[in-house]
Amino acid sequence: MVATQARGSAGGDARVPHPVVPRLLSGLDLTSANLATLQGPPSLDRLRRIIANAEYWLSFDASSLDPLLQSCPTPLRELGVAIALRFGEHFGGRLTQDDLRTARTELLDALPPAIRNPVLAGVEILERSLHAREERPALEARGFKPYVATRNLSVHALRAGGKAIISIDGIDDNAIGVELPLGQEIRLAARGERGQALVAPEVESAIANAGVLVFDPPGESCRRIVFTVPGQYRLRVPGRATGDRKILAL
Repeated sequence: MVATQARGSAGGDARVPHPVVPRLLSGLDLTSANLATLQGPPSLDRLRRIIANAEYWLSFDASSLDPLLQSCPTPLRELGVAIALRFGEHFGGRLTQDDLRTARTELLDALPPAIRNPVLAGVEILERSLHAREERPALEARGFKPYVATRNLSVHALRAGGKAIISIDGIDDNAIGVELPLGQEIRLAARGERGQALVAPEVESAIANAGVLVFDPPGESCRRIVFTVPGQYRLRVPGRATGDRKILAL
């Protein structure tokens, strides 16, 4: 389940829900308030201070930050913003691989293992996200396009029935949730309970500007998809009441 938190903007009182996926940092509560309650070496207080700085910027205007970080769910977003603000040298707040490498040596190495390991997991996800962003032009040259939600799900919802069996890279799995790597090409297909081919699964997400790329090969019922932004997604087949698959891209 993905929680949401309200976020404000500098220009008004509107609150837009932002997805919260604690699993991206192995369940670690990375808020400055929680870090302040923990006992540890000076590096822990240093982490608390840069997270507090990120929280401050996000509470008042996130629009000037790296678009990738704007889309990342909490707490990964806060971690990425903290690293970009503290270690970044790129004009405009854009996160780079160099920033993450600096954070590894100047921040992570001195943290206690209980904090370092989840934070390291988050840094590794951000590294894969940046790599996926760097590969995007090559994918688009091969025919991949930004995913655009169709009206199929809403139109068919009123008369949905039956179950869809969604395969991921040719594998059917009864598990509802599955983890998939960022930047890797995934093949999706769906069939009915009697084995008949169904239309390709659609993608749902609470992530703004999710950066999902798709390619539907002519004459094939499968859909090729690449996730470039970490977070929770749902695969659904129009016209089918059950068989949804939850995806955690990381």
